Amino acid sequence: MKRPKVNPYSDPKRPHLKWYVGYRDSDGKQKRRFFKIKKEAEKFVAEFSDDQEELGKGAGDLSPALKKEALECWKLLAAHGKTIRDATNHFLIHLEQTQKSEKVSILAEEFEAAKKAESVSVAYMRDIRTRLRRFVGEYGERYASEITPKELQGYLEKLPYENLTKNHHRRVLSAFFGYCERLGYCAANPIEKTAKVKAVSGEIKIFTTDEVKWLLAAARELKHLDVLASLA
Repeated sequence: MKRPKVNPYSDPKRPHLKWYVGYRDSDGKQKRRFFKIKKEAEKFVAEFSDDQEELGKGAGDLSPALKKEALECWKLLAAHGKTIRDATNHFLIHLEQTQKSEKVSILAEEFEAAKKAESVSVAYMRDIRTRLRRFVGEYGERYASEITPKELQGYLEKLPYENLTKNHHRRVLSAFFGYCERLGYCAANPIEKTAKVKAVSGEIKIFTTDEVKWLLAAARELKHLDVLASLA
């Protein structure tokens, strides 16, 4: 690559700038950098040239297959206005989060144990086990950090229950993923981006025994939280 040159610069609107260097960045875009002092411009040219020389040596070590792959990836990302650096940074975040995460089946056991240690009601504990274990049966081998809101929305919509019961499942999953988020197993609670389903207007709902138990348990839990809040 041709070594950039230091050029004199004059602009009445910016009289403090006396020199500029024209160069191409790593994406091939033409750019200019302005300087007050010529020595600063010359220093920039020297450092830029050293970097380009080192980059050239590194590029020479790349195999034809790797160069082809990089070009293909660059074109695919460019169609979405993204760069290979963008993709790399995004994937590194994903890898770091996955390494901190754990499988849903293991975290479900931890969550149940944590709730049991809180001395929640038997009915509430049974409700957690019933609804959460159904979810584990489908997603148990996945990492908590990998579960997306779209997947959760699909899971809830496919449940063979009335809308009110689906919302009960959503509440349990919200508590579970909230637990995962607090302990760093996932970056955010994905259930928060799912939508609650609405019961049909005018629908007469007949609760099952388990649903009545859940409602009573939830009411006791809310009353317990209110008491704690008043003491805070």
